Amino acid sequence: MATYYVLIYLSLVLLLLPSALGISNGNVEGYSINGKVRFPAGTHLIEVAAIGYFFSPVRVDVSARNPGKVQAALTENRRVLTELVLEPLREEQYYEIREPFSPMSLLKSPMGLMIGFMAIVMFLMPKLVDAEELKRAQEEMGNQGVPSIANFLAGAQRTN
Repeated sequence: MATYYVLIYLSLVLLLLPSALGISNGNVEGYSINGKVRFPAGTHLIEVAAIGYFFSPVRVDVSARNPGKVQAALTENRRVLTELVLEPLREEQYYEIREPFSPMSLLKSPMGLMIGFMAIVMFLMPKLVDAEELKRAQEEMGNQGVPSIANFLAGAQRTN
């Protein structure tokens, strides 16, 4: 009699495993699986493997002292189940969803930051320097002459 209750209970488990055999009854809400499973006394873990969904594993305790006594509990929150109805906790995302194109993503990239800095240097820096001061600095450099490697080497030979 005890094995009869265990078989009924476990057949309910098999009815709720949609991807175990992949047999559909045409019902949109679920799948029907027929079969019998015999478990010895002890603790067993039922895991549902359905592509695209994540289910919480169920811990099933079959009592050896009290024949026919079966307890089932969800492993995530340890909630005892009176009826074994398994629903997916969430849909699995196997691929990352690509972010849409954004012009700000170009500006935030290292290349965009370098281009922006160079544009600031090219267009804003000449406006920050006074025109008269720039002419005076150019005249001073023109009076000094352009230093060359030959002048540098000739000066180095004189010091020896």
